[in-house]
Parts: sequence; C-alpha cells; structure tokens
Amino acid sequence: MSSFSGWGGSTVREFEITPEKKIALREITSTEGDLGYRTWGSAMSLSKKIVDQEIQVKGKKVLELGSGTGLCGLVAAACDAASVLLTDYHENLIDLCRESIRLNRLDAIASSDRLDWARLEEHEGGRFQTIIGSDIVYELFHATQVPKVVRHFLMEDGEFVVAIPTRNKMSGDVTVFEEHMKTNGFHKRVLRVHIGRSNGGVVKPSLLFECLAFALSVRVRRKPTTFFALEKKIRRNKERRNTNGTHTPRESDRLASSDLEDGLPRI
Repeated sequence: MSSFSGWGGSTVREFEITPEKKIALREITSTEGDLGYRTWGSAMSLSKKIVDQEIQVKGKKVLELGSGTGLCGLVAAACDAASVLLTDYHENLIDLCRESIRLNRLDAIASSDRLDWARLEEHEGGRFQTIIGSDIVYELFHATQVPKVVRHFLMEDGEFVVAIPTRNKMSGDVTVFEEHMKTNGFHKRVLRVHIGRSNGGVVKPSLLFECLAFALSVRVRRKPTTFFALEKKIRRNKERRNTNGTHTPRESDRLASSDLEDGLPRI
C-alpha cells in the first residue's frame, strides 16, 4: 500500500511494511526523472520477501545493487539488518536515497554511495553477508557484469537475491546472466513467484517476478585443484577402474528449488 504527497517534480511515496512500520521514499516524477527515479514492482516483490523473512537480513551486513529509490535497502534496514549500503551509478539517485534514509531516520543503519560496476577496485566497502537487487538485469552489460560484482562483494557463506520481471524481451539477457553466475561459481534456487503491481498500484496479473537466490557452490569454496594434482587424480581413478572393473561416480549436489506460487506483493 502506498500514498503520495509532494511538490513540483518531487514526490514522497509511503510504503506500509507492517501496520506499525512504514517506509517513506523520495521519488522524481516520470516527466522529470529516468527509470531509476521510480519504484517498480520488482522492488515491491523483493521487499515482500524481506518482510516475510524469506530473505534473512536480521543482524546482517547488506548491500543493495542498483538501488534506484532504495526501497529494498530501506526495508532491510527497517527489518533489523546490522548495516545496509544502498548503491547506484547515478549521483542524483544517491542523493535521492540519502534523502529517504534521512526521512526514515535510518542514518545509524543505512548509508548510500556510488558504485561503478566496471571499476570495483575504487570501492572499499568490504564484503557483505547478503546482497540484494531488483530489476538490475535488463541489458547485456548487466548480465555479464552483475555476476562479477556479486563475486567481488559477497562473503563465502553469503547469499545474493535478485528480483527479475518475466519480460519476454529480457529472456536472452537473463539466460546470459544465469550462465555467468554459474561460471562465477554460484548455484541457484528459485523463490516463489509473486504477481507484481505497476508503479501507482495498478494490478497487472500477467506481470510476474522471479526471485532468484544464489550462493557459492560448495566445490568453489574448496582449495583450487592444481593441474598436477588433477592429473594425478585422473590417473588414480583410472587405476581404480582397472582394478575393480566398475566405477560409480559420486552423486552431484542437486539445486534446491521451492514451488512456484502466485501471490500479491503488498508492502
């Protein structure tokens, strides 16, 4: 649920997390701002997961990528995260997030800073237990770069959750994104799909959001196998097969996946 108040090209939009807890966001009207200046359905869907504790943020160090207006990061801060860093490429959006942090009196928990995905070495924010992002993969550059960003900032036992609208025109980019996540050592699980709502609260039953959760594969956390160790292991396996006559491969880890279920993401 949301309400509006504002002046000129600026609007304060209010989201209800619980009857006792609300988030106020500073937004720029569509005529004044670009796409990132408005709060979209994917952010509401991801925020719903945080509120329902399907994404665990309590007591954790959280990073939000492509924050835009910062709804997800602010919801994480309001849901008792230890700290939250809201990031975006555009300076105007950073200022917008800082204003929303001030409006919600979350200065002790949340902060906002610029992050250039192509120049990660310039950022000294350390690593994070949870990384979140909503609607941040809509170009091929995002599909190839986001996995590198997550690999750079995520702790080994951390989790990255991204909400992606099921747009047909984005399917190719999302496929590339998932392939690059796998290449960077992550395995995926799918959280339940929710019916989304457009900006302004108009329900669009055909607009769905997949929340994809990624964690580092167990085998990636182990010490890398050198070429010589790998060659020795192959030779040993061949000798074992020659001795026993049979070879039973170990069963690989299965990807966890919850049932997909529709629901209405009300914040």
